[in-house]
Amino acid sequence: MPFTADIVQRLIDDFESLYERKYGKGSAYRGAGIEMTQFRLSAHGLLDRPDVPREAMGDADASAARIGTRDIFIEPENRMGPAGIYDFNRLASGNALAGPAVIHTPITTIVVQSKQTAKMDALRNIVLTFDRENT
Repeated sequence: MPFTADIVQRLIDDFESLYERKYGKGSAYRGAGIEMTQFRLSAHGLLDRPDVPREAMGDADASAARIGTRDIFIEPENRMGPAGIYDFNRLASGNALAGPAVIHTPITTIVVQSKQTAKMDALRNIVLTFDRENT
């Protein structure tokens, strides 16, 4: 549906009607002006699926990506304690590490709490799982 002056007028009329229904007759004072601050757009289209390469899954040993240790807040235990620090770019698909640990990525930091395990999948996503026995 094209966005025309008639559509804008209908939006204003509908807004004033709803406003007065909620706040009382005469409360939608047109002379004060109306400012639209938020819009929602829905669109549909066809896209080709990208061919995303998958890495071969290796073993779980993530020690090659470990770059140090530091204290972090371990939430389930409500205390500070040591955590392994890992470089995301040095992790390989299949690597897994048990918390507490911290993974530094180029765009964020992932905290792996105790009772959690982080594993890199074939698409280089970090998947966190919880130890169900201890939660």
